[in-house]
Amino acid sequence: MDSRHIGRKGEKRFSLLCTDAGVTCNQSQEDDNGWDMLIEFPPAAQPLIALDMRNGVTAASVQVKTTETRSRSVSIRLSNALHYTRNPLPTFIVLVAIEGGQPRYFAKHVWTELIGAWLKAAREADAAGATEANHDDVTLRFEDSDERGEAVLDWMQQEIRLVGKTYAAIKQNIVDTIGFEKTRGTIELEMAMEDLNDFLDIQLGLTPRFRANRFTVRSERFGIEASIPEVDLRDVDIILTPLGQDAMLHFQFPKGVSVSLPAKLYGAEDEDRHAMRVVTRCFEWTRRSEGDVRVRALLSTEEAMPIAEIALFALLKAHDAADRFHIEIEVGGKSYGRISLSVGTDDERKKAWGWTALTFLSLLDIEKELSSPLPELSHSQVYGEDGDPMILCSMASERYLRFELDRSPDMPDRFTSFLAYGYARVGSLMIGIISRRPIIDDRLNGEKRLVGLGVPKLLRCFATDVALWSKDDLEAVFETQKELMAADGELLAVGDINSIISSGKGEAPAKPKGIKSKRSARRQKSR
Repeated sequence: MDSRHIGRKGEKRFSLLCTDAGVTCNQSQEDDNGWDMLIEFPPAAQPLIALDMRNGVTAASVQVKTTETRSRSVSIRLSNALHYTRNPLPTFIVLVAIEGGQPRYFAKHVWTELIGAWLKAAREADAAGATEANHDDVTLRFEDSDERGEAVLDWMQQEIRLVGKTYAAIKQNIVDTIGFEKTRGTIELEMAMEDLNDFLDIQLGLTPRFRANRFTVRSERFGIEASIPEVDLRDVDIILTPLGQDAMLHFQFPKGVSVSLPAKLYGAEDEDRHAMRVVTRCFEWTRRSEGDVRVRALLSTEEAMPIAEIALFALLKAHDAADRFHIEIEVGGKSYGRISLSVGTDDERKKAWGWTALTFLSLLDIEKELSSPLPELSHSQVYGEDGDPMILCSMASERYLRFELDRSPDMPDRFTSFLAYGYARVGSLMIGIISRRPIIDDRLNGEKRLVGLGVPKLLRCFATDVALWSKDDLEAVFETQKELMAADGELLAVGDINSIISSGKGEAPAKPKGIKSKRSARRQKSR
């Protein structure tokens, strides 16, 4: 019996299974795409669902193969196999093995395993120089585990249900991504270099736009490169943006001052040369070679950015070139390297930048006590007409503070602690602070009494929209803290520090109101 009649035997037996199961079976009149039947599973009864919302039939395409020998291997034209992988409908290959007049039913679902195998076969044929898929075949072998019996239709329906309603989308995703797990492809650039550093600068993100003589993209699937490039262009402008690695920079300045902020780390190689670049919003360090190191810091007073960025910029502006500072680069929780720099500035306003740094470092300390981070701020928002940065410094900075008080007979011999609250506008927020400072110096100086304050302990911090701000909540918490601390010794509780301190313009420490001093107002408050 010829193969055509043998094939009809299997098709008729499968068609009879469909009839017995109530499954509609539409046979293909022209088998151009390799499938023999389009079957439709009737929906289950849905009496409790509205007519317009009931599920319809579930369709699938089936290729039926038949054998009367012991062999369970069949050949499929590669072009048909590729059609099965791209067919949005569920697709099955059924083998009807007729042994001793009795049929045995084997079936495979065209899913991840077969899709991958057939797409790989197509890529291998492409690499071998094939231009059409209808000249190659793929072999499919059915194992004992593929035998489904006369319940083959139930098995098919269950396979479809396991994938779910988004069957076509999931299948298309497999087709689009399988084989590209490790490498998507190769990009080749032909370009003229005017300087030895040009290629390094491209990798470091310093030259995002350049001219290429030729630009090609060639896909690589299952580790096999395509014979024809997907993109082949000449004389084009290329815009290349390196992603870089997420990193943390930990800056350590003299006198224990430190600040940490996120950065991007870029690395570059060109034969035996290695280069590195680390970048934050306001800071950039680049090393192309041992003798080619560049440092750049830039800040716009109107641009909003993370508080740590402005604190870092101010620290750099206030830094003395005679002193070194260090940068530790952290990547993935591990130290990547350490940089030591001597970078100074000739800015005449070094002292003012020092106070700016103190202000933003204070904001960082305040932020740690808040339930949510502060928004990005600009320098001008903090130092604008409505801002009062010296209140922030007085309440939260680690800087030593000293008050000079008029002597009074009702004053205790010694104070143990200082307690106050203050508030300042920062952008659209009003920040309230209650802080406690230890008394580390308390002595008489003629008719005056000098009180020195140590590092503050922030007891409560608030950040409230200006429109919703009320000082009452801050005062209530302050009174509670005052009662709790009363048993610890003599307390210098000044209350609202805003009432006794007026702010400078960011170039000098705060100036107390109503406190006389033989020193200038610029020097007598804080140092």
